[in-house]
Amino acid sequence: MPAPHALQSATEAEGPYAFMPTALEIGGMLAPGPTSPEEAGAMPSQAAAPGRQLQRRAVTRTGSGRRSDAGESLVSVQEMVQEVQASAHPGLVEVLKNYTYVGMADPTCVLLQHGTRLYAANVPVLLQDLAYQQVLIGFGEFDRIHLDPPLCLSSLLQIALEDDQKPLEGREPEYCLLLITKRADMLADHFAIDITPDGCLASLPALLDTSMPSPLGLPSFILALACTVDWFHERPCFRAVAEALAALFGQHTMLEEEGTPAPTQNLPTQGSPFASHDWQMQHQLLPLLRARLVPDKLRARDGTVQELTRLEQLYRVFERC
Repeated sequence: MPAPHALQSATEAEGPYAFMPTALEIGGMLAPGPTSPEEAGAMPSQAAAPGRQLQRRAVTRTGSGRRSDAGESLVSVQEMVQEVQASAHPGLVEVLKNYTYVGMADPTCVLLQHGTRLYAANVPVLLQDLAYQQVLIGFGEFDRIHLDPPLCLSSLLQIALEDDQKPLEGREPEYCLLLITKRADMLADHFAIDITPDGCLASLPALLDTSMPSPLGLPSFILALACTVDWFHERPCFRAVAEALAALFGQHTMLEEEGTPAPTQNLPTQGSPFASHDWQMQHQLLPLLRARLVPDKLRARDGTVQELTRLEQLYRVFERC
């Protein structure tokens, strides 16, 4: 996926993103922005939209799941939760809470209407944010997705290295795998990542309810654990593992070109080649985001959610015609 690009706000020079919310709107209820300095000066102040709070969820243990209160007691986890809450964007909360689904622009981007505005939203990036937040609020309390049979860590890492996605920074693969297996108890207790004594991945945390990560993302996941985790310091370790899980569930949850149909009896069988993809977007992934995501302020600036147009601007175009 191409790197997101920075966007200009509506108060900056005219350009392709001049319709984006103003700074005032970003902190408020997303009312239509002023179209001139005079209107801006006359516009009354707006109260910020109520923020969405991250709350730990109750989990019923099944099978080999082990209960832990680590997320309640570890200061590092609480601080990461507070960071997420502090960077919440009230305007995007409002958009995702009260959108009208328009359709898909491409396999990763959806069009959403909110009021008189049309937005494009990059769903994999938002899912990755949601998965990261779910790791924090479910810390030590996850149900498990069991892998049957368990997958060999060495084989997964070798697949990732053959794809040349990321170097091991001069470290030997065997050493990286040893670091992972020596932290098996911590990974199992805090993240529901079970590693068998013979070095196989046996389970993952159930982060997104109805959505499952693709097995195609597992080599990259193991590579991320091998390359990016600081196993010797608590907070950097937890953050890196959470980010690796978020990338796995965010970037590899959606149905891609394999054409695997979404698990539903109501799935449309005719129409565009994106029919099953569209169904999953509308009825599974977007409702998850609506219910749980605390969107970050960065997503209003980096192209993840961007305004395409608004009705007021279209009126001006029609008037000139």
